[in-house]
Amino acid sequence: MCTPILLLIPPQRREQKRGRMTESAASDMANVPRHGAEPGAESVPRLHIAGMTKSFGSFTAVDSVGLDLRAGEIRALLGHNGSGKSTLIKCLSGFHRADNSVVRWNGEDVELEALRGSSASGSRLAFVHQTLGIVRELDAIDNLALHAGYRRRPGRRVDWRAQRRRTAEALEPFGFRFPLNRPLAEASPVERAIVAIAAVLTGWDATDGVLVLDEPTSVLPPHEVSVLLGVVTELRSRGASILYVSHRLGEVLEIADTATVLRNGRVVADVPVPGLTERDLVGMMLGRELANEEAVRAHHRPPGDELLAVRDLRGRYLDGAELTVSTGEITAVAGLVDGGRVELATALGSPARSARLTGEIRAGGTTTWRPLRRHRPATVGYVPADRLTEGIVAEMSVTENLTLSLLQRFSRLGLLSRRAERAFAARRLAELDVRGADDPRIPIAALSGGNQQKVIIGRALAADPQLLVMLEPTAGVDLAAKFAIYQYLQREAEKGLAVLLSTTDAEDMTALCDRVLVVGGGAVVDEFGTQDITQERVLLAMEGIHS
Repeated sequence: MCTPILLLIPPQRREQKRGRMTESAASDMANVPRHGAEPGAESVPRLHIAGMTKSFGSFTAVDSVGLDLRAGEIRALLGHNGSGKSTLIKCLSGFHRADNSVVRWNGEDVELEALRGSSASGSRLAFVHQTLGIVRELDAIDNLALHAGYRRRPGRRVDWRAQRRRTAEALEPFGFRFPLNRPLAEASPVERAIVAIAAVLTGWDATDGVLVLDEPTSVLPPHEVSVLLGVVTELRSRGASILYVSHRLGEVLEIADTATVLRNGRVVADVPVPGLTERDLVGMMLGRELANEEAVRAHHRPPGDELLAVRDLRGRYLDGAELTVSTGEITAVAGLVDGGRVELATALGSPARSARLTGEIRAGGTTTWRPLRRHRPATVGYVPADRLTEGIVAEMSVTENLTLSLLQRFSRLGLLSRRAERAFAARRLAELDVRGADDPRIPIAALSGGNQQKVIIGRALAADPQLLVMLEPTAGVDLAAKFAIYQYLQREAEKGLAVLLSTTDAEDMTALCDRVLVVGGGAVVDEFGTQDITQERVLLAMEGIHS
């Protein structure tokens, strides 16, 4: 297993390790304070948790976990998928009720329910979950109002002008440009994440509260990560206590004061962060030393034959883009949020989204270009970015989620063969190394995010497609699951599968891909082959600086 290739590295270390970086990136990172005051300066923690336990039947997901959070402290909560992080957060938020726990606020015994409150202004615990907690059918104005209430005129009528102004002010620090009055269902995953974070911060008292951030940057591109980290450290300077859950260890090293590491539901480390390295943290999470980085780098392959090509793609964020994918090749599409990278990838993977575009497509082995809207490749698998709302049906079992699009394969004369379905699921789950599904009849919601993602990938590949299109394939996935996904995709590419990724994760590009296309202004502006892919080159190209 390798040391992660980090998306965010402090300016001084980046100069030493990587060489060049843009002036704008250096400026962004220079504005992020290194670390807060020593947490030990206060003897009584703001939030003290001891002996928190949560079991599901005979399985103990959280086993006597304890942690402290002091005023002005950022504590990272780390652990691989299945370590108990998600269950712990759900106990804190009230989604699960802990079997046992001792909770103190400023030294006094309290019930967790008393800390949550009934409104944003009355709650001492605030949460931004990986699932975001927004209403996609509503616009940004209404989503913020659901947290902080509506501004009203005398007579209790909503003051829409004031409400719109407050929404714009809350979103302005994030560079939010999506129309405020458009449903968030039409926004990108990044834009929805920004609204979720801003909504929680609206009306919340940072001077006497704990903010829990669960993978807040999992789909954010580099320049927005820097903005968010600046917001987090500003909240710390105002006295907020922050529990920060992230698989991006560069962020943890950059802003966290302390770290609690979980493994198999138990605390295995509680340490100050300054002076640690990525390798130290990963070793704690996995319980073993890491192999050399090269051990999991892609075994790069020469591209095969052309499979599909598209040209002159036009639509929202696209202006004449073109793309070619080849068999046996893993290609990443990188770029800023509004540059067109998501739209370019989904032109091949999502019929619903490609229907909004104009352009032409050509199948491999032919010279004939056809209108994109009239040609739907039948051999394309698709993995969406929003795992929980577009990728799984949470109430259905692991088996049902895996076979959802394949029921005809297991049916005869209209009757479903459960035996054939279960046999297929058992083979596929073993191939994907899905953990926690010894009984595949359990709801998929019981699995960790990384294992849910493996199931989604398995379903997308179950029909033996020639092309797999994936949006943010490792967002919110821990290192062990990430490398397992890498290795699985590499094996499939060796068999001839073409893989097209739209990703903001630098490690996806550098450790997995044979080719990286940088999209800006609606078109491909740069391309890097196997020997040329580095984090610096890709990030510079995304900023319009070509090396």
